Amino acid sequence: QALGKLEIGCAWGAKTVDVLAARSMFDGYVDENGESIDLLTQISMDNDLIAEYIKACRDELKYGCTFATLSADDKIKCKIRFHSPQTAAALWDGEKGSISRGFAIVDTAQYNDDETWKPSLINYYTSDAIWIIARSVDSIWRAVKRPHKMGRPLMEPLIWNSTSNKPFGRSRIKEPIRRLIDGYVRTIANATIGLEFSTS
Repeated sequence: QALGKLEIGCAWGAKTVDVLAARSMFDGYVDENGESIDLLTQISMDNDLIAEYIKACRDELKYGCTFATLSADDKIKCKIRFHSPQTAAALWDGEKGSISRGFAIVDTAQYNDDETWKPSLINYYTSDAIWIIARSVDSIWRAVKRPHKMGRPLMEPLIWNSTSNKPFGRSRIKEPIRRLIDGYVRTIANATIGLEFSTS
C-alpha cells in the first residue's frame, strides 16, 4: 500500500530555471543620457511590467521562449501581455528574422456546465491587424478586425538560446538535465522499495 502511493520529487529542473531568472531583472527604460522616459515609465507602471517580466522570464527559460503582445486599451492606452507557448504560437519569417504571424489565447471560460476551461477570447496577430476572435455563450465564434500601421505583428518573442534550426529558442531544461533527474528519481525509488522489502 505504501509503495502504491510512492511519490519522489526533484527540484533540479526548477532550480536551473529559477537561478538564472533571479539574475535577470527589469528595472525600466532610460534614454541615451541615462534619464528616465516618462511615457515608457508610465506604460511600464500601468502594465506592472516589473512583476510580469519575472513570470515571463521563467517561462522563457522553461520553454525556450515566451511571447509579448501589444493591444489597445481604453483605460491605459497600451496593454502589454505575456504568453507562454502553452497559450500562444507563432510562425517565424526567416527572411525578415521576425514573427510573420501568431496567435494568443487571452481568456478562457466554461461552457454548457462543462468543468473544463476552453478558449473564449483569442487574438490573431498579422502585419497589418489584430483579429479579435471571441466565443459567445452560445458557442459561436465571431471575429473583429482591428487594423494597425506598424507593418509587423504586434507580437514579439523573448528567446533563450536560439539556433538557426530553432529560432524560438531551446529550453534550459535540456536532455542531460532530464537524464540526471530521471536517474535521481530511479535511484531514490529503488532505495525506497528496497527499504520497504527489508522492513517487511
